[in-house]
Amino acid sequence: MTSSGSGRWQEATSPSQSCSSSRSFAMPGTSIGTARPHGCTSRSSRASSRWASSAGSATGRSERGEGRRPDGRNRGRKQSQQPEGRNQHTPGVRRAVSLGLVLVMMAGAIVTLAPAPPVAAAGQIEVYKTGLDFPIALALSSDGRIFFAEKTTGSIRIIYRANRTLLPTSFITLPNTDGAGERGLLGLALDPGFPSTPYVYAYQTYNDVTNGTTYNRIVRIRASGNVGVSYTVILRLPPLSAAIHNGGVIGFGPDGKLYAVVGENGNQSRSQDPLSPMGKVLRMESNGSAPPDNPFYNNPSWYNLTYTYGHRNMFGLAFHPMTGRVYVTENGPTCNDEINLLPNLASPDRNFGWGPTASCGSLPPPADTNRDGPNPLFPIWWWGTTICPTNAAIYRGPYFPTWQGDLFMGDCNTGRFHRLHLVPPNYDSVASDDILWTAPASIIAVAIGPDGAFWLTTPSTIYRYWDSGQPPIASLTATPNPAIVGSPVAFDASGSSDPDGNIVSDAWNFGDSTGGSGVNVVHTYLTFGTFNATLTITDNESFTATAYRHIVVRAPPIASFTANPNPAVVGASVTFDASASRDPDGNVVAYAWDFGDSTTGSGAITTHPYTIPGTFNVTLNVTDNDSLNGTVSHDGVVQAAPPGPQPPVADFLADPVRVNPGVPVTFD
Repeated sequence: MTSSGSGRWQEATSPSQSCSSSRSFAMPGTSIGTARPHGCTSRSSRASSRWASSAGSATGRSERGEGRRPDGRNRGRKQSQQPEGRNQHTPGVRRAVSLGLVLVMMAGAIVTLAPAPPVAAAGQIEVYKTGLDFPIALALSSDGRIFFAEKTTGSIRIIYRANRTLLPTSFITLPNTDGAGERGLLGLALDPGFPSTPYVYAYQTYNDVTNGTTYNRIVRIRASGNVGVSYTVILRLPPLSAAIHNGGVIGFGPDGKLYAVVGENGNQSRSQDPLSPMGKVLRMESNGSAPPDNPFYNNPSWYNLTYTYGHRNMFGLAFHPMTGRVYVTENGPTCNDEINLLPNLASPDRNFGWGPTASCGSLPPPADTNRDGPNPLFPIWWWGTTICPTNAAIYRGPYFPTWQGDLFMGDCNTGRFHRLHLVPPNYDSVASDDILWTAPASIIAVAIGPDGAFWLTTPSTIYRYWDSGQPPIASLTATPNPAIVGSPVAFDASGSSDPDGNIVSDAWNFGDSTGGSGVNVVHTYLTFGTFNATLTITDNESFTATAYRHIVVRAPPIASFTANPNPAVVGASVTFDASASRDPDGNVVAYAWDFGDSTTGSGAITTHPYTIPGTFNVTLNVTDNDSLNGTVSHDGVVQAAPPGPQPPVADFLADPVRVNPGVPVTFD
């Protein structure tokens, strides 16, 4: 697959073409991202495999919910047999799917896809409806209707969920939809009171032929039965200068407000521009006006619909039913695809740091793409390489009770369906990223239906994912963590298990371009930083599960000092200077001296007099801000004081010593 920076939905031509014109297709599981042109972005990587479609294949998932982890790894259990003669359309069974040659027709181009290898499914995946035209967004109504948006046609279509009937007439076709590049009919949402409150909302790229401009807008459509009878433009965004980074996902939060994710249109400075809506998450009333409690409401220096800023390009929007918090998936350039948890209204920090100086490798990740503007917020999870995360949802249905409150999302580089286990009770950190299923093409939309199932789309198909399967459960420990550069880290996968079979392989990726295999492995990191270590286990039914750990590797400080004078003399002060000591990944915060004569001292520069001659082993121990230590010792020589001018010595003789009075005495 060719990743491209701005042509997410554009036609395949040649891998050597620029980002603005290249697009190719590949099956998930092929090599992804190795041929990314210079300057291209993972936002457009989603174009490459995202729009190929066929019946689905699947891979295993790792369920790591609390209270369901079986003891032991079950490595010696009897292999279960896969049922014969079942296909992907049959619910209620575990199955293997072998995809033959897939032909994809899109915009007049026929692309041949390599057959996918047979893999086992997790849970129940069914092809609900296929042969569709770019179903980029889903909205499922409580009355049993499925609304979906067609990206390029500008049409909103309706399927009756119970009998899978696609109505022949569109609910509405919005005029002048520009579907080039990443533009199009991109977002869809139902009013929280729908169908009693009969409004459908859509995010559309509008080609204003009269004025010669193209811009994104949000429209509110009035529904009468299965027909959109009229619409009102509630928000018009500025004219576009490029076909990339439009965002477009919209949704109503638990607070009843309408949220919209808006990309920066390929102009990084717009993300930090307070008066521009580009590169922002917007929050508005259902009529498009600004809520009075918005963070920048009535601030003349700010666009008053702004909820958060400093974003690049977002394709996912999810609301947590237990906390009310908002999550967005955000695509990085050639690094740092992210899950961002937006701050609540009370927080003063609203900047996610994308801007004109952000670039991969400029700082340790994820700071390199979250560095612009004041007090930038970091993601709660990120991937060092680009996967192109798409839409997202928080699970709240009945089928998977241990997944309640977790975040689920698609990606377009590999077509994987992810479960990110959010840690309760605050759900503000990620414990693991588990792959539940791999689609034959990029996953675009992700939604939870009123039936409690997951509803997913690829470029031509709607899938339904429900019930549960029996994949292995991946678990890893790393000791110590944090670790120290040059010291071994022990990785242990013995906590992994398989409920109905046995684990046949353990594959490790240590996050520093090295790997290993086996239940227990030891690895030494040679540089400091944060590394995303990955364990992938495979069971006897070809199910896989993945567990991740961020391994923090710290560098100890380096101690260094000079002594002056050396050699010294008894009674004279010696100056010890440790100013040359340093810490590669932090700061030296303490200096401890042992002068070798049973006395000690502190400070970067200190003095000490010796009272006796001899050779003294002087030791400096420095401590850094991570409480790591560095030590160095040198011998110092102290000499006796040299001889100098001597005072006179008085002496005399008296003869005789004892005399009688009047007898003379001679003194000499």
